[in-house]
Amino acid sequence: MLDLGDWILTDEHILFIKRENPPLLEAIMCWNDEDWKEKMNYEKRHSIRDYFSKIGMRNVIVKVKSDSVGYKERGKIVWANKKDIFMFFRFEYEIYCWRSTKKLGNRVRLSNNPYPQYPTHLAKKNAEFLYLSTVGKDPHKIYRVKKKYDSIDEVNTPLFGDMPYEEDGYRYYALNTNEWSNKATSIKIFRTRDDYFPYPFLTMPDIFPSFLTNPCDKGSIKVSI
Repeated sequence: MLDLGDWILTDEHILFIKRENPPLLEAIMCWNDEDWKEKMNYEKRHSIRDYFSKIGMRNVIVKVKSDSVGYKERGKIVWANKKDIFMFFRFEYEIYCWRSTKKLGNRVRLSNNPYPQYPTHLAKKNAEFLYLSTVGKDPHKIYRVKKKYDSIDEVNTPLFGDMPYEEDGYRYYALNTNEWSNKATSIKIFRTRDDYFPYPFLTMPDIFPSFLTNPCDKGSIKVSI
């Protein structure tokens, strides 16, 4: 269930938030998007992303193992046991400007001379997210799109940058997730355990369906990782 690019909160992070901003957890768990905008005058996805960025808690998964995940902190990878993860967030971003790629080994990443392209609506609609690339200073989401849906062709080629990597009828692009233009368009919030004692009522099925965006296991209120 956990994936590259997800933002995680471990038990330690939860305790920190309880000390610094106690009402935040209950708001995250209980308010749906409409409630959040009405009460905070700001959309939920922006509030949460801005708050965690402000306090330096950008726990974005860059590596996944069978029992743990790694995220970057001060330029180093910090490993967290999956059992210690209580909550995670999944942001989706608007594709505004993407750049060309290259292939090294079996992975695609941002090219050395990336050409910025503003994809058409057709290209954005048919783009398929593959994985998060963390090579270099900024993380990039790697997408692929079929050539027939792309807005670059052999006649209209970049003059000052590389063409995107191509393979089997697809072109591959990199989307910088830190650029202001790539706004978060939605957020999904998942909880992984039932045992968080301050909110025992949340273990009751279907009481707060807005908390879990994608319920699974016959409508239970937690997800498996």
